[in-house]
Amino acid sequence: MTNITSCASQYDCGRKAAMNQKNSGFISNILLKIKTSYAVHKQRRIDRDAFRTLLNLDEASLRDIGVTRNDIIYASKLAMHENASRELEKIRAANIASARGIARQ
Repeated sequence: MTNITSCASQYDCGRKAAMNQKNSGFISNILLKIKTSYAVHKQRRIDRDAFRTLLNLDEASLRDIGVTRNDIIYASKLAMHENASRELEKIRAANIASARGIARQ
């Protein structure tokens, strides 16, 4: 069977295939970065909504969780590119460790 192509030579065909593959990889990388950025942004928005829910809790519930209302307000005002929920978890861990240290003394 004869393979009819639009390439002038075997070299041209290989070159066109390499270019198409290179462009395909480039586009795939861009799409992956966009998809990842969107997923991170979406998760941060979900986390921000959770902060609003936390702010509606009473002081006793917040104390049980290990945070204060001021901790939540601080974390919720962080820049969008920062992970506010991770920061709040660090604050919570420090509050709990501090409370245990005080209780032991």
